Amino acid sequence: MSKDAMKTLLACTIATAIGVASTASAEQTNPNDLWPLQRQQLLTGTYIGKLSSYTQDCQTVSAELFLSMPTPSRDMQRYTLKTICIAGGQLNDPPRTITGFWDLDENSGSCLTLNFMDVNDPMVGPNIYGFAVEEDQLTSDHKHPIYLLAQDGNNCHSGRSPEYDDKVLRKVH
Repeated sequence: MSKDAMKTLLACTIATAIGVASTASAEQTNPNDLWPLQRQQLLTGTYIGKLSSYTQDCQTVSAELFLSMPTPSRDMQRYTLKTICIAGGQLNDPPRTITGFWDLDENSGSCLTLNFMDVNDPMVGPNIYGFAVEEDQLTSDHKHPIYLLAQDGNNCHSGRSPEYDDKVLRKVH
């Protein structure tokens, strides 16, 4: 084999090795990430409880939240939230249903956020609810933990203030 052919073969081998190494490192998850994409599927299902309303016309709502993610993909994380006002000015309003995308923010300490933009109210969004993801100590066992979503403002920056103590959604299935 000629000297030029050897140099070309060596250069191609090095380039391939660098490409494979960079792809492998890009696909590795952060070891500090408690909720890699595959594990986030454990959070899918139906949750019920009560929340502080994201609208000003109602103080507290009874809520049913359905989280879905058919495949481990951030593009597929969808939710449906059904709420009924139980405290505040709009007690006789019909139930409200909204849909959108959910996400898990590890920078805020396992914060699940519901993303929603209200075209009728530009002050609403992009996140309407933030939840600290916690293990439900009442119903979990070590092999099959069950998680609950504890309301923590809209971006998990409230530090779980006392106003949210009873604002929890428990997984029912």
